Amino acid sequence: ATLVSPEDLRAYVVDHGVHQALILLQRGFGDSDPRKQVVDKLVDLVDDKVNVRYDDLSSQGRTGYYDIATNTIVLDINSREADIDLMHELVHAYTVYAIENQGALTTEQAEIVDELRRAWTMARNNAEFVAQFPTINDDATGIHEFVAELLTNPKFQDAYDTMYRSQAPKGIIASVREFFKRIAQLLGMSG
Repeated sequence: ATLVSPEDLRAYVVDHGVHQALILLQRGFGDSDPRKQVVDKLVDLVDDKVNVRYDDLSSQGRTGYYDIATNTIVLDINSREADIDLMHELVHAYTVYAIENQGALTTEQAEIVDELRRAWTMARNNAEFVAQFPTINDDATGIHEFVAELLTNPKFQDAYDTMYRSQAPKGIIASVREFFKRIAQLLGMSG
């Protein structure tokens, strides 16, 4: 988590919008934290066209979700990791389109999505990895969870790097840092 409290972040999103809240988060992550790279890239990408609302999601057992039909991120008002939840759902908002509409992408972007799919398949084929992170195994939403977790969850990042070192086939994204570069290219940003 960042140095920004969940309450302050929620207030900032409501009062100033998502973009300004991300700028606030930039100051909350240390330079060596890989999530700072994600926030830096999201600041360049995100505007306030994605709607964010807060609701009590505790009875649903989740801390947030992205509704593609309404372009709305819904976050749990009780979350103690509001910063991570916001980043995670923003990643969904900005990568779901690319993954689900591969035909609309440039050749290079489509190749990157193919790499993501191969990396996801490799992760799904590792029983130990799936046991730690079962949401990636869902046929419909697993790839989206894989991408979002790899960009926002340090435990997932460490587990992916460890798994990759032990079994990586050729053509699979080699590390979390390489993943960041490829996502940046997919989204049309410099690596």
